[in-house]
This record gives sequence, structure tokens and C-alpha cells, in this order.
Amino acid sequence: MAVKLPKLSKKVLTILIAAAAILLIIAIVSVIAALVSDTNRLRYEIITQEYIQELEAQTPTPQYECLKPYVGTYAVVDVKDTYRGGIFAKEKLTIPSEYKGKPVSSIISLQNLQKIKELEISEGIVNITNSAFYGCTFEKIDIPNSVTYIGTYAFKECRSLVTVALPQGITTLPEGLFSECRALTSVSFVNITSIGKDVFNNCTSMTLKTEGGAKYLSHNNNDYYALVAAESADVTACTINSETKIIATSVFADCTKLTTATINAGVTYLPDYMFSGCTALTSISIPNTVETIGSRAFANCTALTAVEFGSGLKEIGTYAFTGCSLLAKIDVPANVKTINNYAFSGCSNLDDVTLHVGLEKLGNYIFSSCSKLESITFSGTKAQWEGINKSTSWNRNATNLKTVVCSGDEVVEL
Repeated sequence: MAVKLPKLSKKVLTILIAAAAILLIIAIVSVIAALVSDTNRLRYEIITQEYIQELEAQTPTPQYECLKPYVGTYAVVDVKDTYRGGIFAKEKLTIPSEYKGKPVSSIISLQNLQKIKELEISEGIVNITNSAFYGCTFEKIDIPNSVTYIGTYAFKECRSLVTVALPQGITTLPEGLFSECRALTSVSFVNITSIGKDVFNNCTSMTLKTEGGAKYLSHNNNDYYALVAAESADVTACTINSETKIIATSVFADCTKLTTATINAGVTYLPDYMFSGCTALTSISIPNTVETIGSRAFANCTALTAVEFGSGLKEIGTYAFTGCSLLAKIDVPANVKTINNYAFSGCSNLDDVTLHVGLEKLGNYIFSSCSKLESITFSGTKAQWEGINKSTSWNRNATNLKTVVCSGDEVVEL
């Protein structure tokens, strides 16, 4: 027996037909959208000198040097509004390496992409500039070996990003690179030699080894490979492991409760701003393995009274000890070749300085505002002192510095 269906009113039929029509339109639009190539979903700019200058004018310091060798190529600057969200968006996007017959060399901005879950960068892309992917929600990104430059804060607030494999051409993790990437659990790399400040700031899912007041990123079965952060801003003591190969810029900067820092032999470089503003730090012993002290490494350590330099030291950076107002005595080891600009400026209590044969270069204003410094002791002869490459302003603003006493009691009047 046939089943008799209820009779639908004209109003209900109209609604059903309209709904079906809408669903059909959505299906058709989705198919059409899916057929749009990833290449045509993006906006591009041809890189010119004028365009680079325009970008640099938007930032306090030039950060787009990486683009200059690629004038005449294209840069990706955004996703077209039509494909940024809604039914037109895709969950996977591939950045092409060619557009209109020319290479695509750089990614300048693809910020706040909320729909894309996976991003693939084609082989041939070279540069990922500052804040390029800020606020994106992709969980996975494929970065090819052709990429050799990644700018500061490039992945900041990519809060769904879980893992990243950096290509072998990347040697630096720049400032704030993964800051606020709260789902990030691991970063693998090949040739990293330097790390900026706050690279893993607030990466709450990252597994970092915490020991001796410091946090370390492991690499090649070395749990202490990279010192990336202080245990906390309130740390009172730190010990840097002898297996540490890289130390992040500003790693203990402004840790105002830090009173004791132990640097074990094996560490070769103290980076810029390492202990800057550590106003409770009273002394530091630098091991023989350290070759370079970076810019402002101990700037404004106002309680610092004693520094013991290791014999392997070769260079003291600009402003390295500026503002260390209680530091009274320094004996710079014989292996030091260069003391850079303002290295001991503002050390208002400094009155005992010894320099040695082997020193090759003195920068500008090294002892500026060192009001108690009247004389320098030099271990070599007067002729050897005069053979040092000294900037014309090396002793400028050292108002009471009048003499250099050389071996054999030879005196150089300044």
C-alpha cells in the first residue's frame, strides 16, 4: 500500500527550495574557490630600492637589508581579502617560488591568518622578514632549505604552532622569534650559533631543562646546548654549565636580585646585555675559555666591585662595563687585542688600570667619566704603547687621566 506523504504548504516549500538553492550556491562557490590556485590567493610587491626604503621608514632601525640582493624579484605581502576567511579560505596554503615569470624571494607579511592550519613554503624562498607570520593560527609550517634569513618576531603569537624544523641555512634565532607560541613543544635546528633575547618568551609548552638558575634548550644530545632564559626574573644565583655552546642575548638582563654568577670553563662568548642591569651582582670571574665579552654585557652592574678576566680573552665589547660605578680595578689580560668604544665609561670609582703588550686597538671614549683614573699602567715599552692603534678620542672625557706608565718607568704624557 502506498504511503501518503503529508502535503506541504507553499511557505514551507518556498523555504526548502530557498535553502536548497543556498546550499547549491555554497557548493558551487566552494568548488570555484577550491580551483583558485594558491598563487592567486596572495598579494605581491616587486622589490625595488624605493620599496625597501619605504619598509625601513616604518621601523626605528633598518631591518630589511636581507631584501637588497633580491631587487627585481617578488615578495609576498598578504593574502587577498577574499581568501582570508569564510568559505573562500583554505586550511592549507602553499607559498609559491614564482609569480608572473619572476622568482618570489621573500615573505614580508602574512599576519593574522586565522583559517590556515598548514603552511608550506616552496623551495626558492630566501627571506622571512620581521613579524611575517605574527598572530597566525597554523599548526604546522614547512620551511625549505633555501630560507637563509628569518627576522625578529617572525612567529610571535602563533599560538597553535606545535613544532618547527629550521633549515640548515639559519644560523641565528632572532629576538622574540617564537614569543607567545604557547603550543610550541619543540624546535629543531642544524647550525644555530647565536640566539636573541626573548626567543621563547612565554612558550609555556616548551620543554626546557632548568638548572642552576637557568633554562636550556637541548641539541645533539646536549641538554645544556643553548642557555635561552633565566629561571625567573627573581633569580638570585646562576651557574652556567660547561657544556653550554650558545647563550641568548640579554639572558640575565635586569635580574636585579642576582648576586652570584658562576661561568664554568667551556663557555667561549658572553653575549650582548648578558648581565646588564644586574644591580646586585658584586663580582664575576670569567674563565680562560671566554674569548669575547659582548656589548653592554655588564652595563650598569652598579654593585660590581671585582672582575677577574680569563687569559683567553681577546675582545671587550662596546659599553661592556659602562656604569659599573663601584668597579675600582681592572687588569686586562695580555691576549686582549681590542677594547671597543666606551668599554669602561662611567666607572666613576675606577682608579687602577693595567694594560699589556699584545693590545692592538683602543676604541673611542673607553674611560669616559672615569673621574678617579689618573694613570694607566702598561706592561710594555713606550714604543710598544705608541704602536697601538688608538682612536683619536680613546681617552676623551677622562678628565684626570694624564699619564701612561710603561715598563722601565717610561712615562707617556697624555
